[in-house]
Amino acid sequence: MNLFRANKNSLLTPILFFIVCKILIIYAGAALFTIEQRQPPAGHWLYQAQDTTGPFYLDLWRRWDSFYILHIAENGYTQVPIGVIPYPTLPLYPYAIRALTGFTQNNLLSGVIITNIAFCLALIFLWKLLCLHYDSSIARKSLICLMLFPTSFVFSMIYTESLFFFLAVSGFYFAYKNRWMIAGICGSLACMTRIIGVILVATYLVIYLEQTGFNFKKIKPNILWLGLIPFGFLGASLIQYQYSHEHFSFIKTSDFWGRSITWPWISVINNIKLSREFWQNGIFPEMGVIRIIFLVIVATALILGLKKLKPSYAAYLCLGLLVPLSSQNLLSFPRFIIICFPLFVIFAIMSQNKYFFYGYIVCALPTQLYFLYKFLNWHTPF
Repeated sequence: MNLFRANKNSLLTPILFFIVCKILIIYAGAALFTIEQRQPPAGHWLYQAQDTTGPFYLDLWRRWDSFYILHIAENGYTQVPIGVIPYPTLPLYPYAIRALTGFTQNNLLSGVIITNIAFCLALIFLWKLLCLHYDSSIARKSLICLMLFPTSFVFSMIYTESLFFFLAVSGFYFAYKNRWMIAGICGSLACMTRIIGVILVATYLVIYLEQTGFNFKKIKPNILWLGLIPFGFLGASLIQYQYSHEHFSFIKTSDFWGRSITWPWISVINNIKLSREFWQNGIFPEMGVIRIIFLVIVATALILGLKKLKPSYAAYLCLGLLVPLSSQNLLSFPRFIIICFPLFVIFAIMSQNKYFFYGYIVCALPTQLYFLYKFLNWHTPF
């Protein structure tokens, strides 16, 4: 079957996309790392606490936040040196790594396995979801735009993005299939993976209202399954309580890491101020410029395509962008937006113009390779 002419009922398309994506990332990652082969920052307690001499094909996918996740997987929310601010990682992903390590005896391998299985399942459910609402051409191009997006290589790293993306998208799919108990469970597990999971309450509620034609008289008791979603935060709080002895400590640690809630424009202003300081000190503010470019691209996509989305897609996209925009600065903004799949639906709709589609490929793929090179060699690309 031709990959680009698969029908809506075939799962071959997302599976083949996943395989092709993995092959390209693995070979590109190995080649790009050998250019410089920089090592982790010297003297950091976390990098010293973990064995960084593992197999090259595994260690390649452990960078930056991965060390925090693997530390929690191995030690729980304990054994953090005095005076060190704990990282606000929620427990589902690291504890899933811990559980699988009981079989693999290697938490690094366990992290790679979970990340890849989650991303493959995410692509399958995203394909099934989009085929409910669009023709197969839009669904295929959405997957292509997602995988070529400059920061999508993070789905291959030991980061929480893959697992959260799978849980959020599968919840969307089951909600549209009117299987609200499963949707509620998916949303609850997503809330145990990333703080941004809270937006799924509002998003799935919009799906429910869509199905009732926004007629409140048609609301049934099955809407109560959405109440499961916030319980994910309660579960996360109970697990972290063993370390902090206070509930919802991940909110406080987020504040310590500069993630306290503020107005969206404050984040933009802070990014501009920081970039100006770099410039005045004779340093080109690469990261600050990159974040602004991504913000402009996203804002343009919203203006041009938001009305073309279903209400639930639009709600998820807007809320998914609002959260990182409201966190004091634009740090990691280009990475955080990869879970906002409606953005790639907009790109797919715009890709009906072949010039836009080919232009997207020409721009996105080299940029992803550049970011991957920076990321693997311990630079901070975004």
